[in-house]
Amino acid sequence: MLLLIGAGLFIRTLQNLENQDLGFNSRNIVLFALDPRRSGYTDDKLLSLYDQVLEKLRSQPGVRSATMSQLALLSGWINNGPISTDRPKPSAGESTQVYWNGVGPDFLETMGIPLILGRDIELRDLHGGRRVAVVNEAMARHFFGGENPIGRHF
Repeated sequence: MLLLIGAGLFIRTLQNLENQDLGFNSRNIVLFALDPRRSGYTDDKLLSLYDQVLEKLRSQPGVRSATMSQLALLSGWINNGPISTDRPKPSAGESTQVYWNGVGPDFLETMGIPLILGRDIELRDLHGGRRVAVVNEAMARHFFGGENPIGRHF
């Protein structure tokens, strides 16, 4: 009886996880991790390798889009830290903490994340261009109030 109850709870948990909103389209996506730094790749060689891997992936039959991220999604790893903005300082006790991930070109398109304003990350953004970011609605609302976040600095 105990095994049946445990199995029932396990199945219910799997159903709940499958219906969980992850913030991206999880259907037809392959996620994997790659760390070429362990093989001695650094800086420009590292970026070049990532470009080559993305090109190979995009050229495979059936692949509609490919991108990369610094931290593998659903891995449990996070980047976080406080930020300051070009707005007045937040009041005492107000959080300045953000969670972030470095991502590659076409990340939003590949992950099926809808874009409300602005544009996706592009290849030119990764190669020494102006530093850009895409923020979610919660961050825009928290740090910039009702103002348009495009063109703001943090």
